[in-house]
Amino acid sequence: MSPGSVLHYNKFTGYNPARRVEIHRPGESAVVQWFGRLLLLLLLVSLGAAGYVALNLFSEQPSLSEAPLPSAAELVRLKSLLDRADPRALPAGTDATLSLQAADLQSGLDALLQTYRAGAARVEIADSRAVLRFSLRLPPSAPGRYLNGELVLVPAGDWLQMQSLRLGEVAVPGLLADRLPTLAQRLLLRRAPAWASALQAIQGLGLAGDSLTVVYHWQPTLMDQLAARSRELLLSPDHQARLIEHAQHLNALLADTSLPRVASLSQLLGPMFRFAESRGGDAVEENRAALLVLALYGGGLDVSRVLGTVASAPAAPVAHEFRLQRREDFARHLLVSAGLASAAGTALSDALGVLRELDDAQDGGSGFSFTDLGADRSGVRLAERATADQASARKVQQLLADPALQESVFMPDFRDLPEFMPAAEFEARFGTVGSPAYLAILEEIEDRISRLPLFLP
Repeated sequence: MSPGSVLHYNKFTGYNPARRVEIHRPGESAVVQWFGRLLLLLLLVSLGAAGYVALNLFSEQPSLSEAPLPSAAELVRLKSLLDRADPRALPAGTDATLSLQAADLQSGLDALLQTYRAGAARVEIADSRAVLRFSLRLPPSAPGRYLNGELVLVPAGDWLQMQSLRLGEVAVPGLLADRLPTLAQRLLLRRAPAWASALQAIQGLGLAGDSLTVVYHWQPTLMDQLAARSRELLLSPDHQARLIEHAQHLNALLADTSLPRVASLSQLLGPMFRFAESRGGDAVEENRAALLVLALYGGGLDVSRVLGTVASAPAAPVAHEFRLQRREDFARHLLVSAGLASAAGTALSDALGVLRELDDAQDGGSGFSFTDLGADRSGVRLAERATADQASARKVQQLLADPALQESVFMPDFRDLPEFMPAAEFEARFGTVGSPAYLAILEEIEDRISRLPLFLP
């Protein structure tokens, strides 16, 4: 029986459980009705607010177009800046200052976002204000394809504070915006303590002219913490195990006494891809692991160093010299570019290849070489074909696994192209990177690669 009601009584039939007589107290009905309407109103307001946010927070179109990767000149400037600011030579506990121009920040943002295909961003620093506009790609499960927005930062003592934040068409209230850095720091402490420690090492942030000034307290242990965290983020346990398997196979090949100390790269590439083919499973991931292990070897590293101190990681490989067209530098360029392209994307690998050559053209370098760029592009194209899809990956395995593999299957002869040019000679003959004369050589490189068996349709 519900409160506020009694059973009906009839003197002839007694209590009738099917019939109740409601007892009405003065004013009770009005209070209940008012409270119910209030709850309904609050529910409708909440649903309306959620709907407004859903409709205005996300977008199907980006507000910014993706910028091209930084030019080689921009990468050279950024590399020079970071070399000068490298903290590893500083004594532990030292406070240091790094000044980054808006153009340098933009170059770094472009490279990072393009590497992870995460969208686009633009940064501007002027009049003691830093404005960051962004258009970030969202995962397929999100209610939209992009999150567009704008963040404005202004100085506040030794730090920067949010002046405004807009996500989509929604202006985030100041009180909530002020809480976001604290919430983000708590999340980092819980999910990624190494990165949180790195942020805590920053002692101050400021704006001067068109530059961001960072004051940080250097502790060498931070580098080890960040390296360990980066490995966890970039390499899943499955990927780490696969890399170790390929690295162990590489070491077995290098330990074989029948392998000459100086040999053609085809004598290494063939057995590595035969091993990838023999493992079956995901051909793309097997090829990617083979190329990464070979790139590390070409760069003088081994998997144990990349993965950290792991008991099952292989030891450093025995020293050998592998060549392409009788040149060790061609083999190194191809391997490193192929590994970079398979791991981080072909555009970044191309940009870094040009960067290396421009660096070589400076005083003390070996000079700008289109021959090296040809080796770089051969490595990039190899990675593209080896990881494009399952069918393409298996075709590459079949071609490279041939015991009679020849270098001409995967790299043309580029030795007739200009090389060893100092900066002055390069400028006199080709002007700048991207000039018609420069692009004509690149077109010739691409045409030669396309005619090789590995790259035919």
